[in-house]
Amino acid sequence: HDIDQSEVNSSTGLYAAITAFGGILPAGIDRVIGHVTKDARNPLFVQDKPWEPRIDNGYPNVVHDPADISGVYKLWYGDCVKGCGTQILLFANSSDGFTWEKPDLGLFDVGEVREDLAHIHKHNNIILKGGGIGVYKDIFDTNASRRYKAFGVGCFAPLGESECISGTATSPDGLVWHDPIPLPFPKPQRYDCHSNIIYVPSRQRYLATTRDYTASGRDIGITWSQGDEFAFSTKAAPALVEQGTADSQLYSQITFPFHDAFLGVVMVYNIGNSSQKVHCRLAYSTDGDDWDWVDAGGLTGADFIPLGETATRAECPQWNSVFNDCSAYKNGSTKAHSICKGSRTRTAVDLSKDACRRACDSAPSCDVIQWQGERIHGFNDSQPGQCFMLGSCAATEPYDTPISHDFCIAIERCSRPLTSSVPNAFDSHICFAAARPIELADGIRVYYMGGNGPHSGDRNSSFAVAHLGLDRYAGVGGTGNLTTAHAVAVHGPKLVISADVRSGGFVRIGIRGAAVLGVTDCVPVTANATRAAVEFKSNMTFAHFVGTSITVEIHVHRSTIYAFGFPVVS
Repeated sequence: HDIDQSEVNSSTGLYAAITAFGGILPAGIDRVIGHVTKDARNPLFVQDKPWEPRIDNGYPNVVHDPADISGVYKLWYGDCVKGCGTQILLFANSSDGFTWEKPDLGLFDVGEVREDLAHIHKHNNIILKGGGIGVYKDIFDTNASRRYKAFGVGCFAPLGESECISGTATSPDGLVWHDPIPLPFPKPQRYDCHSNIIYVPSRQRYLATTRDYTASGRDIGITWSQGDEFAFSTKAAPALVEQGTADSQLYSQITFPFHDAFLGVVMVYNIGNSSQKVHCRLAYSTDGDDWDWVDAGGLTGADFIPLGETATRAECPQWNSVFNDCSAYKNGSTKAHSICKGSRTRTAVDLSKDACRRACDSAPSCDVIQWQGERIHGFNDSQPGQCFMLGSCAATEPYDTPISHDFCIAIERCSRPLTSSVPNAFDSHICFAAARPIELADGIRVYYMGGNGPHSGDRNSSFAVAHLGLDRYAGVGGTGNLTTAHAVAVHGPKLVISADVRSGGFVRIGIRGAAVLGVTDCVPVTANATRAAVEFKSNMTFAHFVGTSITVEIHVHRSTIYAFGFPVVS
């Protein structure tokens, strides 16, 4: 995938500062994540329909089209309608992106997946049966019947119940789908994530982002289409481009272009921590193949969309035993156990009993633990064992299996004052970014699905939006001198810049080593600027250089640069 970086962004003429200066930055300059502000109207909607018992990760996809009569803003999102083994794709629309409607589509009979909801029939906002589906409005395809592209696991027949595949499909409107094409990628690819696609005009190819599942757990894989056709080879698994660890796994990535670069909002799952939070963090790439983290902290670095506040829940003052046969098992007993009736949530990793109690303290609806001590650890409660969390334990029932003698069970209930717990923020634990950010004249909207409890525990999911200024996903900032790693094409006569300048700071920019239109000729930029024209003391423009390439030099002091370039003149 060799690519001429100077020609990538010929349509706009702007360049992303995050990649413009090469991989290693000079001392005093760092890559930084832009400042994101959450909307005061959040959450925009919650899981409030009978067929939305658990929106879960949601895997949202947002399209903005002012000319579309079916909704200026359109959303496709997922739902675990009968446990996450049975998922569905739903639709919502909005005139302003803040007030959303879940329309009665009349497409899918919800009774096919939930017999108890058969009376609702097709009066719902369900499109089809499937999960982890990325939806993309393809403005580059001249065939209007293929305007929308889907990538993931879905039943893409007109009724949304058959022709179920793991692969791609197309649609004229994003509601009724056709032409399902299976894509049976070999291992380590797996479809259990938010698969998503974009078209990259500079390469005349589609870029597909999915998941690889390696020894370390969940990782990110990327593959490219065969030419400009919406078709992918399955001879090899998608290339592994980002890798997590056993404790910090990469759940999914939303990939999108940013001027001449690519950005990816990566969902990082802290599976090794009892809180089981999923963070939205930011990665970047010059070519879509080689990726790195924006923040120096990498996997455990700063969030792109910060999680909401986790309620400070008072530590349980007293745990009372409901059932405990661990002492008996230490003395040789093999009698049947008792367990609480009802549903329970197991933590992602085994914990000691005290750690199981702490995990329950951090879960918003947990007041009971069911801990299983292992024979291999001598039924010792200071050693790891299976930890289950419950909201209550009104009654117990016998529990006996062929392997029951290999563990003991301790059930404890917290005696907690009713006033000791305050609800978590709607996005205290979970962030799943939407495909893709929406760029408007007054800024960028990043939609996401937030969750208020552990990934594998009880939680409610809510749709929300965060804002940031134009070009301000990420940049380079500090104090020092920068030179572009390659010559950049001049597409128009004016040089513009997007930057944030702190008190006492400035930015100077121009042709490297030039007296005219160089950094010494530049009138310093001393205030925040968004695609603002740079002025020069000589009053010269870059008209003479249009159609050529130049090396750009930038001097920054207490400032952050997000983008610069030479906009195309219509």
